[in-house]
Amino acid sequence: MARNNQRPITAEELEQIKSVIIYDPETGYLHSVKNGKRRGSLHPSGYRYVSIIGRNIYEHRLAWALYYNEDPYPLEIDHINRNRSDNIIINLRKVTPAEQNRNKNKTRAPITNTARQRMREAALARWANTPFEQRQEHMRRARAKRY
Repeated sequence: MARNNQRPITAEELEQIKSVIIYDPETGYLHSVKNGKRRGSLHPSGYRYVSIIGRNIYEHRLAWALYYNEDPYPLEIDHINRNRSDNIIINLRKVTPAEQNRNKNKTRAPITNTARQRMREAALARWANTPFEQRQEHMRRARAKRY
C-alpha cells in the first residue's frame, strides 16, 4: 500500500522496535514487550498500523521486517488471501509494485463472517418493510445522539 509515504526502516530503527515489540508469526499480532498487550490500530483502508519511534508503520511491513530481519523496501508486501488485516507470516509475500498492481485488479475475497452477513441481510429486510417516514425519523434521532 502507498509506497510513496513509506520510507525504509533502518537497521537502528529495527533494533529499537525489537526492544519494544514482539511479533507472533502464528497469529500475525504485534505485542508490547512491556505488558504483552496487542499493539496497533485499524486504518479505515483496512490495513493495520503501529505508531512507534515517531512514525506510523503498517503492520504487514513491520511483521516482515521483524520476522526476516530485513525491511522489504523498495518492494511491497502483498496479502495472499487479500485480507488486509491478516498479518500471519504465511499470508505475506514480497512483491514488486507491478505485481501488486496486478493483484489490485482482482476482486476482493468474499465475506467469510457469515454471522455478520446474516445480521446485515436481516437489517436490510427490516428496513425494506419500514415506511419511509419512519426511516427518516430513525436517522434523525441517530444523528442527534452522535452530536
